[in-house]
Amino acid sequence: MVRQMNQPSKKNWKAVLAIIVAGGALLWHILACTESPMSFSPDGKNLAFVVMEPKPDMDELYKGSATFRLMICSDNKTLYTVEETTEHILSGPAYSPDGKYLCYLRLPLLSKEEINARKEHFKELDQKLEEIEKSAQQDLPKSPADNTTDTSESQKSTDLTIPPAETIYESIKSLILATPFPAELVVRDPQNYNILATIRITLPVLEDSNTELYYNHLVMKPQFSPDSQWIYLPANNMIQAVNPETREVCILAAPAGMVADKLMITVAALSPDGKKFAVLYGSEEPATIAFYQTNGQTSLYQKIDFKVSLSGMAWKDNETLTLLSSGDNDSEIILYFMKTNGVLSDPLQIQLPQLTKEQKDEYIQLALAPNRDYMVITFVKDVFFLTGDGKLIKHHSIKDETRLTQAAFTPDSRQVAFKSVNEENISYVKSIMFFSNQGEEISKVDIPLVEMPGTISTSLSETPRNEPPK
Repeated sequence: MVRQMNQPSKKNWKAVLAIIVAGGALLWHILACTESPMSFSPDGKNLAFVVMEPKPDMDELYKGSATFRLMICSDNKTLYTVEETTEHILSGPAYSPDGKYLCYLRLPLLSKEEINARKEHFKELDQKLEEIEKSAQQDLPKSPADNTTDTSESQKSTDLTIPPAETIYESIKSLILATPFPAELVVRDPQNYNILATIRITLPVLEDSNTELYYNHLVMKPQFSPDSQWIYLPANNMIQAVNPETREVCILAAPAGMVADKLMITVAALSPDGKKFAVLYGSEEPATIAFYQTNGQTSLYQKIDFKVSLSGMAWKDNETLTLLSSGDNDSEIILYFMKTNGVLSDPLQIQLPQLTKEQKDEYIQLALAPNRDYMVITFVKDVFFLTGDGKLIKHHSIKDETRLTQAAFTPDSRQVAFKSVNEENISYVKSIMFFSNQGEEISKVDIPLVEMPGTISTSLSETPRNEPPK
């Protein structure tokens, strides 16, 4: 059971330190190749997911420019729209283990004028902070070392701290510049989809909230504790915990993620027993894996010298984290296994002869079946179905203009669902495809196009278009 956590004051969260690792423009490119996560209900009868259309250029994503829909696909392949909006980004949804809740985040979209005003404000803050830094450097008293001309190796030092001193400084700077941004955690009844609670939370956001929240929603999904008492929200460089009954909001870790080109995201996975969170800091080597106890008592940071995919982190068991790396050879991928004490065990090298270097440069995703007897590794146009110990079952190669992404196993591990997206417009989800754990295609459910923005109401759609699936 996840124990109750003390709630820090709103002023104190900025002082909590962890790691922020800059990933550069590569992070943007990688995230642009995926879609938001999906979630099966505990009985496996309903699949919840979010679609967005059309996909505007990121500098043209404003309130009213795109439609987000939270949809349900039932086991009889009936589609149902739970919510439709042009005013919010909707995160990937999650069902509680006891089947009582379906939850997701509403992230407000701002108008073009509001975004431009934020950018001006951010620019002013950045300039002021730079002036303070320069002034502070000028006011520092000179030390005897400033007068020496000795540049020998003995005068140089290597930063071995975890996190690095420069990273600590950059994390503080980013939090100073970030502004609290309002969002809503929506909790619904999965039987009739009525709203049970709407809980206000705040997220630290930098310059362009629309772009930053869009990229966050691609890796963001609420995660429930096993007893369904807490909803964890890894998003925007922090992890928050929300009690759906009492509406208590706690901060578990902040900052907790990576920063790249004015973008803050969090890649985190909750252990099956709900006692630990694993957080990835940086996808390029050297990166860092952090383990946080959900009772807030201890944390552990471990450097790694290999590259980890942003969607390549999953728990093998309560004490072992699986990390997907592309490896050095063209036809090879590697699964690393890290214990929660930071110790790595022998990696699993998997040979995939069909794989090419160009495919390995794409966005790679790992999905482990709940029983851990099966797994799926997706390379955009190629999907590999494997056993839990890495033996290849089937290679599914896509020849048309679509690609598969965001694999989700059913709770009984017998089936896996994918979003099939249009390659020309990555946010146009054409269908949901279902496969067996042996890689055999079972069925496909086409997603109807929504009316273009401007012809529909921008208010939230609370009225179902058909009867909710049972």
